Amino acid sequence: LMDRAPEVAVRRIRQAAGAIPGVQVRRVRLRYAGGQPQTDVVVGVSRTVPLERAHSLTEEVEEAIRSVEPGADVVVHVEPLADEKVVAEQVLSVAARHPAVHQVHNVFVARRPDGLLISLHAKFPGSMTLAEAHAIAEQLEDDIAAEVSDVARVDTHLEPLERPATPGADVTSQRSELVHSVTSLAEGQEEVRNCHEVVVTDTEEGLSVVMHCEAEPGLSVARVHDASTTIEDEIHRRWPEVERVTVHFEPEKLLP
Repeated sequence: LMDRAPEVAVRRIRQAAGAIPGVQVRRVRLRYAGGQPQTDVVVGVSRTVPLERAHSLTEEVEEAIRSVEPGADVVVHVEPLADEKVVAEQVLSVAARHPAVHQVHNVFVARRPDGLLISLHAKFPGSMTLAEAHAIAEQLEDDIAAEVSDVARVDTHLEPLERPATPGADVTSQRSELVHSVTSLAEGQEEVRNCHEVVVTDTEEGLSVVMHCEAEPGLSVARVHDASTTIEDEIHRRWPEVERVTVHFEPEKLLP
């Protein structure tokens, strides 16, 4: 006679097995035959785990289950878990089938005891309403959960699609004073060796300034980024008509 196990016993088994580092509990089946627990468990482990370690984890799972269900007959099945890179590729593949979803990026995958936590950024037409974009995002999340194994939660950050290219006119020669001033400003930064190729474009939104700056090749990206931010902020402060600033850093060209 086979009796269905109480849910509380299944939870105990799931918690005991899931407490083992490196083990993801996928399915637990528990019945009692003549009063003896009969347990069938499917667990996932990283596909990079050596066979010997996988066998050891199986024994640990069996011991953990018997600690909460003494005398249980335990069968453990081990399956490989997809790594974060594979999951991210699956997410992008699913998103590609949604024509209203654009430029999916910043896909983040974390493994929790109850499954995968997936978050992503996706762009939608800027004229689309929140209700419309949210409905599409929910369908995308449902499709991801259906296609990717062991998903606990999927969240989408909504972003507007950037507008088409803004018409603009090159006014670099007419704004020579601005070019000279921003060049001096940039070269006044400790990190900047020289500033060149300054281009000023007049657009409907305001002026756009692009400049190339050379810096010591050994500087960190963080240091260069801080210098870029300082230059951009100071230009915006001094020249409110400048809407956009792009500072392109490159390694200093040393003479042979």
